[in-house]
Amino acid sequence: MRRREAPMKREGKRLLEADGLSPEEAARRLATHGPNEIGTEVGREWAPILLAQFASPLVLVLIGAAAVSYLLSEHVDAVVIVAIVVSNGLLGFIQEYGAERSLRALRRFVTRTARVKRGGKRIELPVTDLVPGDLVELEVGDLVPADLTLLTADDLSLDESTLTGESAPVTKSGESTVQMGTAVLSGYGTGIVSATGRSTVLGRTAALLTRKPEASDFELGIRRFSRFLVRIILLLTVFVFLANAGLGKGWFDSFLFAVALAVGITPEVLPAIITITLARGARRMGRDEVVVKRLMSVEDLGNVDILCCDKTGTLTVGVFSLDGFVDSDGRSDDHVLLCGALAGAAGQGAPLEGAANPTDRATWASEALGRCRERLGGYRILDRNAFDFRRRRSSALVTDGHETLLLVKGAPESVLDACANVQRAGLREPMGPPARRRIEALVSDYEKAGRRVLALAERTCDGTRTTKADEVELTLRGLLLYHDPPKPEARDALAQLDRLNVGIRILTGDSPVVAREICREVGLTLVEDRVVTGDELAAAAELELRRLALTHSVFARISPEQKHRVVEILREAGHVVGFLGDGVNDAPALRAADIGISVDSGTDVAKEAADVVLLRKSLAVLAGGILEGRKTFANITKYILNTVSANFGNMITVAASSLCLRFIPLLP
Repeated sequence: MRRREAPMKREGKRLLEADGLSPEEAARRLATHGPNEIGTEVGREWAPILLAQFASPLVLVLIGAAAVSYLLSEHVDAVVIVAIVVSNGLLGFIQEYGAERSLRALRRFVTRTARVKRGGKRIELPVTDLVPGDLVELEVGDLVPADLTLLTADDLSLDESTLTGESAPVTKSGESTVQMGTAVLSGYGTGIVSATGRSTVLGRTAALLTRKPEASDFELGIRRFSRFLVRIILLLTVFVFLANAGLGKGWFDSFLFAVALAVGITPEVLPAIITITLARGARRMGRDEVVVKRLMSVEDLGNVDILCCDKTGTLTVGVFSLDGFVDSDGRSDDHVLLCGALAGAAGQGAPLEGAANPTDRATWASEALGRCRERLGGYRILDRNAFDFRRRRSSALVTDGHETLLLVKGAPESVLDACANVQRAGLREPMGPPARRRIEALVSDYEKAGRRVLALAERTCDGTRTTKADEVELTLRGLLLYHDPPKPEARDALAQLDRLNVGIRILTGDSPVVAREICREVGLTLVEDRVVTGDELAAAAELELRRLALTHSVFARISPEQKHRVVEILREAGHVVGFLGDGVNDAPALRAADIGISVDSGTDVAKEAADVVLLRKSLAVLAGGILEGRKTFANITKYILNTVSANFGNMITVAASSLCLRFIPLLP
């Protein structure tokens, strides 16, 4: 194994020095190895779709009846029956194949990209363009785009349940391997692509990994209706056949008459009608920026009566801007801005840009950072501890050549818990209860003004490596303030959802004060004027937990597990739950909901877990999708009720009259 890994390790070092493959070499390898695809989502081809139109038991009965008629020289009857069967099959094929083509076109809107270094530049590429030897970066929320041999791994843990079935995260270190399709839960890493497409572990076992989606409520309803029809048809067919044969009208004629009645009762084109209606609904949704990954999800979306969603990007614009950087007394402090930029820098080495999360991007995009650019150039990022959803903070080990600092940035309560001191007016004071209450009051004032607050702390360190255990005995330096204003359309969208009788649950990791302020601005009423916190949910007994989930509408500072549990409770109570999420921490709740909804700008994990993808994160877009789903369901219901009632009335009348006549009243 060592002998086999050594060449890859040496190649990795060469590529790091050369900053990745050249565009020319990448193009050559793409031509040699082909696109990075495993072929599990190519959709159905025309032949299986055509054959499926003739797989119905009733169609097979009709074909058998036509064969018997032909053998008995009833050629006209045989031709008529075959013509009806073929016409119906072709109609179903045309509509279903058109729907498949429509879905393929819509899927092109759902993009997946990977961050790659090529020709000395950090770029984003479609995952299909990756080739062996590419240098790929991994961050929280990514799906691993190909099989990689890691070069660096910083607190990197992955969900490998796609391949192994084990849900526990797996920690990775440098020089280990990661497989295509696994999900990055925490940390940061870089790796060399060792295999792509069908050569990956996932590609070789694609058939075993392709899982059929669970049947939706709509599919189950159609199946129950079909079983009911079959029972009625069998009873009526057997009764009519035996009764007419017993009355001396001929066994064969009675058989054909009974089969004709069975076909007459059955809404033969129901599958085609459902496909036509759902496909049209999906196409209309596509024009309205709602991409349906599975046709049956159109109707499921229409049945939603409770929508769970985050605050950021849904009620708010979702684009943070840096609104302030203050010391522990609330005075503007450039040192807090400098440390905030360093703590949120991407990768290691010279700090050149912010990490992928919105607040770090906002820090690096702020005009005020221009005053610190020269000082930033004197620092190097030595190591980092990545953000995770339990700690709710991240840290970076930085040096300017003279002093090495550990900079910790995160939720105020999380950072304050790790602080022993506070910097104030150039002096370091102990973090006693009075100091903590003063800082918490300052944070509360900013949050009441609708600002998102992150605390920043530091401590001096030795060495070039750090772990999460080093995040202790910190000194609080100040606060970073971010603003994410409400969307102008949010109030009207919430009113539209209310008219559709869709209840709203806000599930956010942000502070209760900010959540309350945003809900007030967009006109969302709080039940009992209360925001339920994650700590309350964690401390609640099961009955109280269910009561809170069912009666309250806004939940703040809650974990991914608590989001998942709230969705489960709502479903168990009989609600049809939609969940709108775009982060890796939303994936469990997306899978638990009746209809998972993500956005094209969301993480790969969230988009893979969702049934519907919005091209624009907007409640107005989603409300339009729900309305379209309800129209689609209403159209299908109208067809079933009208056709089945008419067929039953006509065929039962004919069947009853046959018992009173001396001849068969209806030719097949």
